[in-house]
Amino acid sequence: MRKNILFLLMGTSLIVTIALSLIFSHKNYNSDIEIIEHNLAIYINLYDSSISLDNQGALELSNSLDGVEVTFLDLSGFVIGSSNPDISGDLSQFEEISEALNFGVGNSVRASLTDRIKKVFYCETKDTVLIRFAFPLVSPLAYFINYIPSILWFLIFLLIVNFFVSYILVDTNLRIVQKYIIDSFRNSDKNVEPKYFEMTNIANVMNNYKKRIEEKFKDFEENLKITAIVLDSMENGILIFKSFSDVIYINKTASKLLKHYEKDVYIMYLLDDDEINRAIIKKENNVFYRVIEDNEYAFSFSFSKEFSILLITDVTLIRKAEKSKNEFISNVTHEMNTPLTSIRGFAELILTGQLPKTNINSAAQTILTQSDRLKNLIASIINYSAIDNDELPSYDINISEIAKKTISSMEPLIKEKNIDLNVNIEEDVFIESRQERIVEIFSNLISNAIRYNKQGGKLYIEISKKEVPKIVVEDTGIGISKENMDRIFDRFYTVDKSHNGVEGGFGLGLAIVKKLAQKAGWKINLKSEVNKGTKFEILFYKNKCNLK
Repeated sequence: MRKNILFLLMGTSLIVTIALSLIFSHKNYNSDIEIIEHNLAIYINLYDSSISLDNQGALELSNSLDGVEVTFLDLSGFVIGSSNPDISGDLSQFEEISEALNFGVGNSVRASLTDRIKKVFYCETKDTVLIRFAFPLVSPLAYFINYIPSILWFLIFLLIVNFFVSYILVDTNLRIVQKYIIDSFRNSDKNVEPKYFEMTNIANVMNNYKKRIEEKFKDFEENLKITAIVLDSMENGILIFKSFSDVIYINKTASKLLKHYEKDVYIMYLLDDDEINRAIIKKENNVFYRVIEDNEYAFSFSFSKEFSILLITDVTLIRKAEKSKNEFISNVTHEMNTPLTSIRGFAELILTGQLPKTNINSAAQTILTQSDRLKNLIASIINYSAIDNDELPSYDINISEIAKKTISSMEPLIKEKNIDLNVNIEEDVFIESRQERIVEIFSNLISNAIRYNKQGGKLYIEISKKEVPKIVVEDTGIGISKENMDRIFDRFYTVDKSHNGVEGGFGLGLAIVKKLAQKAGWKINLKSEVNKGTKFEILFYKNKCNLK
């Protein structure tokens, strides 16, 4: 104990001593900088216009100032004379020169580029010339090194003092503690009364010795209860058992799924499943998938010498994701197969000469059309997939202007269907995004409103910037049924299958719109009624966009 206290005292003393030395070294260092800067400012006044502004003049002035480095520069920062022959060229980029050019006076502390020595630089404008003085600076480490002998003697003194202090402290405290221990054993039914305030904690430890043991048992019981609560609150089911009837532990989730509500009752669900039963008997680590009440669960088994452990995990969402992936692949394959079949069929007919010459132009046009369709499909898929990896910066864009240009480009399609267009676009609505993203959203929403509109129907487009910038695209087309509302944003899904593929549609437009909105934090509202029309509304919230 004496050794530990001595080490502690010496360690503390050493740290404090070194810290104080470093502080004083740093203060002396900063003080020297201020003194040098003050002296250099005074030296500037010794400049006489009669001094020649060349290397010789700079050297003579340097010698008269005890070796201070002197540099003459013109008002552009170019060296015209210096006491250091290595200094030449344009020095306007240095801090002290730049400040002197702008404010008349400048200074800095940095390493010199010629000799790599840290110096204090002071520069001042005099008439039509810049005069810069430089003086070498002693590092803080050098000050600290000067303190080392004093530090060593001081530490030797502290070692002697701390040795006696630690001896006295340990001996005194041990005698007091020994007395408390004796009093505690002699008077077990009474509390130890500490004579010194500093010994209160030790006396309390002795007085509460029995109580602490009882409290530990209580804490242990509470921990068991908390563990049980945590395990019962888990979404995953946990079952630890030796046999089908000897259950060590089962949480609420597993009990509910396995219908095991009483202790010492066979787990019939596992017993009745032949595949799981065989794995438990053979103690084979394995995973089984089972459907319980419309949800799919993974039964993961692991075994030790004495126990069998079952973890039940809900994998419904994972399975749905796998299903969605498979559907996506199937849809892509189907969409690609149609144009490829057409292209291959006509190509074979042309190659074998079975196609009449009068039909060759028509067949070639079909091949080109289907090739364009295939190219557009691939481009749409790439565009959809690239959204997740799009990390390019956003900028302020005028969605009012983008909307006008998009509507203007689709006027032929609007006239072709004789659609009554009603536009309410507020001027200069800005959001933070990128132009190609907004063009993608407008193009898909407006083209869908035209494609699925009725002949002679109505189309309403609104852009406003009230509380939140928003766009509204509303049509009087075929509408969307309630059962299709949840699927309308799915990939390759179209409301009217008869329109699938017409005019380049693949069911990816709204999926792209949704993905762009989700990535930016915007909200999409959808209202629709079959044979009455559809209304899309996108709100550009302020946390993701700026309103000007």
